[in-house]
Amino acid sequence: MGERHRSAFERAGYRFAGYVDPNVTANLRFESAAELARVVDLVVVAAPSECHAELLIEIVDAGGRALSEKPLCVSLQEADALERRIDPTRVFVAQSERFHPAIEKLEKAMPREIRQATFRRIGPIRNRTASPLLELGIHDFDLAARLFGPLEPISAERLSAERSGTVLTVKLVSSSGVHVTLTSGTTTPENATREIILVSDRGTQTIPLISKPGSTQSGLDSFMESGRDLPLVRQAEALLRAIAGEPSRSATFLDGIAAVRLALRAENMALEVAENLVASAPSC
Repeated sequence: MGERHRSAFERAGYRFAGYVDPNVTANLRFESAAELARVVDLVVVAAPSECHAELLIEIVDAGGRALSEKPLCVSLQEADALERRIDPTRVFVAQSERFHPAIEKLEKAMPREIRQATFRRIGPIRNRTASPLLELGIHDFDLAARLFGPLEPISAERLSAERSGTVLTVKLVSSSGVHVTLTSGTTTPENATREIILVSDRGTQTIPLISKPGSTQSGLDSFMESGRDLPLVRQAEALLRAIAGEPSRSATFLDGIAAVRLALRAENMALEVAENLVASAPSC
């Protein structure tokens, strides 16, 4: 992911200065994130999720500015620590799907009469020990909140299957009264699904975020062929504007923390449901 960010930022006008990677020895390698932060305008954090919080604190303490891959952190304790330690104007979150042309178009022409919205994201996950809500669903918590306003979880359910992996479904309601269903889970790349389904008085509209064989609709992956990574480039360009204090669609630190807290609340609700089911099951 780091190399994709590098390519996108270079296309947006940034110059690559170096990196921190304990597993690689090459030119332009720095020994620590703090050392790198002191000599560059922006550090991109594309390390494993469990390292994000520690690295962000190190970067900001060194006077740096960062764009972090999502999630910003993986626990409520880390979220609390980040809010205590981080200047929110110095950290942004890589939510590149905000810059998907379909999402940009939807934001400009959002039907006012939407009553229900379903976000489905079933796909491969790099860290299969992590919650799909944090590693995959975090995209949709961000998009749903941006489209419909702050969200409040109502219920959550975890479904597990040996072949399909783990699937979690969360029901939420937005401040604008839209009922949102968010489904995240793991599967093989060929079975991946990413889509948004909107229900309004006018009917149902499906917005694909990934292209399907034989489909005439372009999903997110069609903008990422041949190294183009169009949403990532647009994200980098927007970040330049945000750093300059100009209006921008970049995901802020506060956006990232809100999405993490929502995902963790939903995960805990799903765990409570599972524990209650086990406790109420008849014993043999």
